[in-house]
Amino acid sequence: MADDPYSVTVTNPGGCTATTNTVMQSNTATPMATLSSSGQITCTNRTVTLTASGGNTYAFSPEATPNGNTATVSSDGLYSVTVTGANSCTATQTTQISSNTTAPNATLSNSSQITCANRTIILTAGGGGTYAFSAGATPNGNTAAVSNEGTYTVTVTNTTNGCSATATTTVTSNTTAPNPTLANNGPITPNQPTVTLTAGGGNSYAFSSGASQQDAGNTATVGII
Repeated sequence: MADDPYSVTVTNPGGCTATTNTVMQSNTATPMATLSSSGQITCTNRTVTLTASGGNTYAFSPEATPNGNTATVSSDGLYSVTVTGANSCTATQTTQISSNTTAPNATLSNSSQITCANRTIILTAGGGGTYAFSAGATPNGNTAAVSNEGTYTVTVTNTTNGCSATATTTVTSNTTAPNPTLANNGPITPNQPTVTLTAGGGNSYAFSSGASQQDAGNTATVGII
């Protein structure tokens, strides 16, 4: 058996004998193989490094790019390394690589329409950790103020895995001035000391000084003072 002494007795033609022995040693110990990874595959960390130890040579699988006792991988899954020791004995170790490359669910909405009474509106984004708005928007966290119509974009980034997504919203405006009209049923005469002014073209009316507006409507009266 291995590590036991072995002997031989040698006899020559004259009948003389001599004995010698030797000890047969063995080295069949398997290497202490280890395999670890540098982390998880994310949008900001597209490759992961595998590091093996415990032997003289290392054979990685599958689809790993080796460099000595390390290798890089770019996909999740189960990876293995076969470690060979100085005695040519081998051992295998495995490690599981996970990934987190899910993009955030980016959203972008606007508060209303730009009008003469509402010159600035607010964009509100959601779905992530950080928000980058397109040109023309004044950002404040996940919101931004805009004062011009058009299509606006936000890039939403998940700070956990570095993945991002975009969302858009279209801002409209209604800043067309009304077409005002003003008529009267005059002239003022002794028989008609007051006349009625009738305005049109809008929703609300503000008459100048000297005219008595009727029920905040589109008519007012003027007369001889």
